[in-house]
Amino acid sequence: MTYGMANYTSDDGRTYGIRLSAEHFAASGLSGWDGVRVLPKKWKPRVVHGVSADKQHHIALVRPQGGLFATGTSFSVALVDGSGTIAYTVTGRTGEKRPL
Repeated sequence: MTYGMANYTSDDGRTYGIRLSAEHFAASGLSGWDGVRVLPKKWKPRVVHGVSADKQHHIALVRPQGGLFATGTSFSVALVDGSGTIAYTVTGRTGEKRPL
């Protein structure tokens, strides 16, 4: 599995780098990392949770205003072997978490 860095815009409007697999990068809508700073270790990015016929999955999101943040929409993740994708229906979401 290939990993890389992507830009993530936090709730306070700052851009941070987060590490994602190539499959998640394509599904998340995130852009390439500008190299400025990484998301602090104890922070958790906002995510959406989805289900398919037999699996559950979650991916990091760019911003909550995006259509993917709405329950009932869908996203696809490429299979590791490159043989296709799996479509997931969004069933929930978790907001960004930062320690106080």
